[in-house]
Amino acid sequence: NISMTKKGQILFFYLWFKQILWELDSVRKIFIHNHVRDERNMLTVVSRIHRITMIFRLLVDQFAVLETMTALDFYDFREYLSSASGFQSLQFRLLENKIGVAENLRVPYNRRHYRDNFHGQESQALLQTEQERTLLQLVEQWLERTPGLEEDGFNFWGKLQVNVEEGFRSEKQKLEKMSDCETKQELLEDLSKQIELFNSLFDSKRHDHLLSKDNIVVLFYKLHPTFLPNSK
Repeated sequence: NISMTKKGQILFFYLWFKQILWELDSVRKIFIHNHVRDERNMLTVVSRIHRITMIFRLLVDQFAVLETMTALDFYDFREYLSSASGFQSLQFRLLENKIGVAENLRVPYNRRHYRDNFHGQESQALLQTEQERTLLQLVEQWLERTPGLEEDGFNFWGKLQVNVEEGFRSEKQKLEKMSDCETKQELLEDLSKQIELFNSLFDSKRHDHLLSKDNIVVLFYKLHPTFLPNSK
C-alpha cells in the first residue's frame, strides 16, 4: 500500500528529527547551566554532537536510494509526496534556530518571513527558539572564557611558569609548618630538586646543559605508552 509506505517514511524521519532536537537541547542545557566547567561533561557533549552527526549522515544516505530511480519512475510517485510535511518543516526550522542560523542567511519563501508559514503553537515555538541562546552562541561564550587568549597569542610558557612557581611556593609553605624536623628536611630537599628540574624548563641554557649530561629524564613515563618497552 503506497499510502502506508509514505506514512512509514514520514514517521521514520519525524523520529530521527525528534532525536536530533532532543540531543541538541541536552547539549545546550549543559552549556546554559555552566556544567562545562566540569570537563567530564564535555565527553557527554562530544558524544551527543557525534550522535547528531551520525543521524544526519544516515538521513542523507537515505536519499541515495532515489538515485537508483529513473526520472520517469520518480515522476510516477512524485504526486504521493505532495509538498513537504508540515511537522518536518517545523522540526527543521526549530533545528536551524537552535543551532544558530542567522536571519540574514535565510532564503525567503514566497517573499515571506519563514515564521509566516506557521500558526498558533507552531509559530510560538519558533518565536521561543529565536529568543533562546543558540548552540553557536553558547559554544562561542565557552571559548571566550578559555584562559590564555591574549591579543598577542597564548603565552603558554609564561603561564606555565607562573602556575608552577605558585604551586611550589604553596607546597613550601605547607612543609615549613611541619613539626617533624627530619621528615620536613627530607621533603624540603625533594622539593628543592623538583624546583631545580622545573627551572631548567624555563632556561634554555640550563636545559641544554642538563641534556648534554643526560640528566634529563622522562617523568611519569608510565602514563605515556610510547615510553613503555611492551607498548604496542
